[in-house]
Amino acid sequence: MISCETRDGVSILHMERGHGNALSLEFLVAIQEQLDAAHRDLPRGLVLTGSGSIFCAGLDLEQMMKLDRVEIRRLLHQLYGVCRQLFAFPRPVVAAINGHAIAGGALLALACDLRVMAQGEGKFGLNESAIGLAVPPSLVEMGRYTLDRPLLERLMYGGLVYPAFKAFDMGILDILVETEQLLEHAVLSVERWTSSVTAFAEIKARLKGPTLDAMTAAHLEDEAWIRLWFRPQTQRRLAAALATLKNKGN
Repeated sequence: MISCETRDGVSILHMERGHGNALSLEFLVAIQEQLDAAHRDLPRGLVLTGSGSIFCAGLDLEQMMKLDRVEIRRLLHQLYGVCRQLFAFPRPVVAAINGHAIAGGALLALACDLRVMAQGEGKFGLNESAIGLAVPPSLVEMGRYTLDRPLLERLMYGGLVYPAFKAFDMGILDILVETEQLLEHAVLSVERWTSSVTAFAEIKARLKGPTLDAMTAAHLEDEAWIRLWFRPQTQRRLAAALATLKNKGN
């Protein structure tokens, strides 16, 4: 589901689950295991990328509709853990966004230090509100660090997805490149920031420390997201969204 290669001391994690790299519980666990291994080895930096035309299409709604409250809570905790580890990793973390990054996929990208996206048909957005959901409180705190408030409001309130060029113009993305140059630019970005990995780690820890504290506190409020998930009107909208996705796949 996820493979790793190394270029110039930088670990590149390839999400290769298929199914739009939708974030099932098992897939999130696999990502977490790779991040745990990277934390032990401490490469010069990390690059997270997808496969084909999709970076990550978000949470696996088809699986989630079958889960009970305990399982949903575990999945949400796992998503929080993956985003937190990307956000706090003591080396540069670059999202090499090869295609669509939607909802949970956009959150993975926002957890990274830098977002490099391929030009083309890929879109970026947090569309949770369009299906009756919200971004979990802990990850709203993460978003406050990554994006300015007006931009974060526009992204979260509207529930829209934006083409890559528009997301770049808005300031969501840091770099927009040709597809064939995506990983090269991501690795170069790590190299530019790591003339001293020790200094980088110290600076990053100090910059992000207050946000990590806020994320810890807000994680206790993530239960509100679970209540929202199980509301009948939310379930109806989710079922309709899932039916639409299935029809597009036929």
